[in-house]
Amino acid sequence: MNEARQRLAALTPVRVSLDNLDEVKLPVPHKYVEPDELRPVGSLDATGQLDELVDLSLTEARKVIEMEWDFGDPKFCGIKTSMIQTVFSTQTKVDDTRLRRRQVDMLPKLLEMIAREEMKVIEG
Repeated sequence: MNEARQRLAALTPVRVSLDNLDEVKLPVPHKYVEPDELRPVGSLDATGQLDELVDLSLTEARKVIEMEWDFGDPKFCGIKTSMIQTVFSTQTKVDDTRLRRRQVDMLPKLLEMIAREEMKVIEG
């Protein structure tokens, strides 16, 4: 039971103030790490790897989509149809994101126009 209370006490948040700042213990050891220590030189981070895989996947998808239809091979037709659907679905999501971004970008301008028109009504 005593061990459970100690673990609970360790999880209980400590009130931090300027007076007890030196007594506060972080849950994990804190050490500043230079950026070069994080990853060996020349290695790719996950974003770089994902970008490469997307480029490779698009290249391979293009090759399959550009192939002539072979209606005698239902497996190939299914793969080609699936790739075409994936491309359309992805493009729809990209377009939707662009449209949302444009709507958000226009919001301040629209609010400003509404405020001006309200002022005209109040003054006029």
